Amino acid sequence: MTLDELIKKYDGKQLEVAGSANAKFQCVDLANAYIRDVLGLKIIEWTNAKDFPSKAGSNYEYIKNTPLGVPKRGDLIVWNGNVGGGNGHIAIFMKGGIMGFTSFDQNWSTKERCKVETHTYRNVAGWLRPRGDSTNPDWLIKNSDAWIAILTFLKITKKNPTFDDAKNVVAGIKARATAMEKEKGEWEAKYDASQDTISTKDDQLLIAEKARKACQGNLKESNKNLTEAQGKIEGMIEDNKKMGIELSNLKAKRGFDELVNVRIRKEEYAIIKYKGGR
Repeated sequence: MTLDELIKKYDGKQLEVAGSANAKFQCVDLANAYIRDVLGLKIIEWTNAKDFPSKAGSNYEYIKNTPLGVPKRGDLIVWNGNVGGGNGHIAIFMKGGIMGFTSFDQNWSTKERCKVETHTYRNVAGWLRPRGDSTNPDWLIKNSDAWIAILTFLKITKKNPTFDDAKNVVAGIKARATAMEKEKGEWEAKYDASQDTISTKDDQLLIAEKARKACQGNLKESNKNLTEAQGKIEGMIEDNKKMGIELSNLKAKRGFDELVNVRIRKEEYAIIKYKGGR
């Protein structure tokens, strides 16, 4: 049976595999049906979904979830204990990218039924990848792009390729995969370092923004003080004008008084002269 055939057979239905879990129609039942019928391997008995990686054995490679990691078709996606009431969840990866994916699940949104679901990577702990040791030739040929490529390559380069020839090619592919995984780790380290640098620059930007706002506050206060000072100056100018007017009036009054005094003195002089003349 292929993965596509498994999906077609059980989509919308309840699936039970004896020895999977105490309760019926759980996500681990679908996982074990895939392991038994598609991979041709022994089921993983009596365990919850989140503990599948610790009990899967040497037939699988466990790959932890990372920001740049993307599973392959046929990988078993494992969720942590934050879902499933502490038991986690497990499903069969179909396709996706670094932001999200679709998988074939049982007991997710449809409750105890199998269905193709769409997920993000939230609470995904990692995924189990079959190592290619499956006893099911149908799976090797129809479900693994790598094996299809290997068989095609061997048919071109060798007249009667054997299984050992294929294993040698796989060994080379695994060596390349190991090198790529190392390179991936280096790039992830650089990515993490760049994130730290971005965080530092964000902190510096925040400090600069606070300083800018403080300067704006000081500028507003200075403008306020300047406005008040200008008001006081204008008031002083107005008072000065009034004082000038009053001073002018005072000078005019003083000149008038002096004129009166002169006339009085003249009249007094005239009187004295008149009296003296008599």
